[in-house]
Order: sequence, then structure tokens, then C-alpha cells
Amino acid sequence: MHGNRPIPSRRVIAKESKDSLILLDVESGEYYTLNETGAAVWRLCDGTRDADEIALRISESYEIDIADALSDVTDILGQLADESLVSVDLS
Repeated sequence: MHGNRPIPSRRVIAKESKDSLILLDVESGEYYTLNETGAAVWRLCDGTRDADEIALRISESYEIDIADALSDVTDILGQLADESLVSVDLS
């Protein structure tokens, strides 16, 4: 996903919860719960940032090593993409 800019699928509705973010895929009816880090990544998926830029923001926000942040972000984005919750803007 490096270089590609993930963006939430139009079929997903996001709802803030106390300590997490709930995603509903309106087509499948499936619910997904993102923890704090996953929710932070989700919020940064706006089609303007690639995985490297998202990882940099996560690294700065959570004061963690950029390599660790990139690994986490890549994993989270992969899971979101596998469930078709994000798509990738190649423009």
C-alpha cells in the first residue's frame, strides 16, 4: 500500500464509541470494531495520505518508532482492505 492512498469505502458507516470505533458495512451487515490505533489509522484514511504518511502521523501521535508505526499501519490497512472497508486511490 505504500504510495497508494487508502480511503474509506462508501458502503461503510463509522460510529465513535467510548474507547473504539465501530464500522458497519451496510452491504454485508457486518460490524467491525477498531481499537484506538486502528481508529486513528481509519481517521487518517482520507485519500490524501499514503501508508508512509499515515505511519509518520501515528509515530508522532503515539511517540513510537517510525518502523514500528509503519508495520502496524501496514497490518491495519491490509486488514481493512481485505474486508473491503477501504479502497485505494491511485491518482
